Amino acid sequence: MLLVQALNTLMTAEAPFKTVQTDRAAAADALYQVLDGLRLAANLLEPVLPQTAREILRRVGWTGGLLPIADLAPGQLQPGAALVEGPPLFPKHALPTPEPLLPPGPLPKS
Repeated sequence: MLLVQALNTLMTAEAPFKTVQTDRAAAADALYQVLDGLRLAANLLEPVLPQTAREILRRVGWTGGLLPIADLAPGQLQPGAALVEGPPLFPKHALPTPEPLLPPGPLPKS
């Protein structure tokens, strides 16, 4: 989803957790934009991930319920809304280490 990729790019570019040390207002603005963007994404994802979408909305502090697409707009999240902590919604899974194709050591001579 391009919206989520854009939010990830914004977090990387703005680095609000570093910026907060020198420019608190810029860090707060970047975090607000990302949280409000996640609210938009959650509304769009609700038809395919209903429980996860509702949990995202709860965690970003949105209390307005799901909105029809026609009513979605940036900037609707209340600034200063209380965030809700919780376990990762999409935990990372470690992939198994593949077996080596050849045993360790020198290659056999042909």
